[in-house]
Amino acid sequence: MRIHSLKTIATVVLCISVLATVAHAAPATSSNSYDPRLLPMNESQLVQQLQSTSPSSAQFAVLFARAQNSGLMGTLVAYLNRLVSQNPSDVYDRIWLANGAAGLANEGLQATATTPGTIPTLDQQHEAIGAASRASTLLQQAKQQLQAVVAVQPSNALAQSSLGWFLVQQYNAIPGLQTEGFLRLNRAVTLAPGDALLWYNLGSAYLLPDPHGALPNRYHLAEVALKQAVKLDKTFAAPHVLLQGIYRRFNEPKRAAEEAQAIAQLTPNAVTK
Repeated sequence: MRIHSLKTIATVVLCISVLATVAHAAPATSSNSYDPRLLPMNESQLVQQLQSTSPSSAQFAVLFARAQNSGLMGTLVAYLNRLVSQNPSDVYDRIWLANGAAGLANEGLQATATTPGTIPTLDQQHEAIGAASRASTLLQQAKQQLQAVVAVQPSNALAQSSLGWFLVQQYNAIPGLQTEGFLRLNRAVTLAPGDALLWYNLGSAYLLPDPHGALPNRYHLAEVALKQAVKLDKTFAAPHVLLQGIYRRFNEPKRAAEEAQAIAQLTPNAVTK
């Protein structure tokens, strides 16, 4: 069974990084407004639901996002590590473990971030160095997990897309790995051209920072991919969020308003202004 509906995790995990690159982006703390199911939970609730939710199910995407919103990535990653140890060949356990490791790394880095313009204390500097080291280890593990999945199942479109997005996000300062990331993202939509999530992943990756200016037409490429995601799944709100940001950036208020209307219709609780 493949994960068909990763729309929730796409909105929560991928949008958080991407929305920072487009004008008037909503802060990460408002991400749960796009889906009323993403309410915070405590550790015992997470553990209980993990016992009855398979990583190969669409429901696991919602559970993953709730764990992230609740600051419980450590508990989730520990659980997924046990699953992978018990069944190393399970593709979806590995994909979610990779996503969890990346989320835990970012969580650690955010926890040690200081206010811009302030001078961190010596203790804060030591804590930040430790967090960076732990994050580096977790991100390397995430990369290895995704590479292992792709090696076993090179035609697995979700695995190709996940690894591609990871490479673009984490290594966009290294042109070679950024290029490999986009090759994998494009391969994923070739393998499964009817999957809206894969087109969304591709479009959102084009909106990530491009420090070398390797993709001068990246906003156009993002628009094309995101429109394809909308065409394939008219109930998918996340592409509209990013399209709205693109149109605002390029001062196209009419088109931005159309996207805001689509978001409001699909997710009545969404923040669209």
